[in-house]
Amino acid sequence: MYREFAELLQKKLILSPLSASDKKNPHGLASWLSLGTDNSTGGHTGYQGKYFDGSGTAYNVGTISSSASDKPRWASYYADHNGLMGDNLIDLLARATRKTHFMPTMIPVAVDKETPPSPFRYYTNDAVLGNLEALARKMDDNVGPDLAKYFGRILYKGIPFMYVDMLDSSDYSTIMGTDPIFGVNHDYFKVMVLRENDFVLSPPTRRDGSHNVLVVNLDVSFAVICENRQRAGFLIAQQ
Repeated sequence: MYREFAELLQKKLILSPLSASDKKNPHGLASWLSLGTDNSTGGHTGYQGKYFDGSGTAYNVGTISSSASDKPRWASYYADHNGLMGDNLIDLLARATRKTHFMPTMIPVAVDKETPPSPFRYYTNDAVLGNLEALARKMDDNVGPDLAKYFGRILYKGIPFMYVDMLDSSDYSTIMGTDPIFGVNHDYFKVMVLRENDFVLSPPTRRDGSHNVLVVNLDVSFAVICENRQRAGFLIAQQ
């Protein structure tokens, strides 16, 4: 039950609500790091999020309007890779990390206490990871030591790419494009959980009147809050 519940929560943390009246689904990564209008080199053009309503209806993220002339600093960073996932993708990643200050300080050793883990992560799908792995192999003919050194993990500027299987699906293209890469600085994202629904297990009850089948409900209510859309990360995807 907990495993299936975790898979359900993963989708909720990434997707956007269905509409303005949707009170059950939070504003996930696709809301805060949204599709923008810059289709070449990338920029802070993710002015509005898109509802997961089948057509990607635009809305003001955090109820704050934003455009090129109206509070442009509220926009998130977006770049379109146009399906080109070779050197072009590396160039887009390089610029996105610079423009969003997505570069962790490298601390070789802890000074007086344990060094905390880096808050930076890339989340993407199988197609993007497959292309990046192919690029990594071409960089060095000696594949064996590379794979052993990095344990099969692809990194860019010391930050690992994490595979998220739901991003393989085209069902979410209206809100996050095709073959997305989410660069996420977790220091700027907060998950606020309602105390009364903090993974609360209810007592067992009979299911559909069956005397020998019991149901246990697990309830959680939460919201995803972004403190700074310009520094929270970026989205690179094909529109």
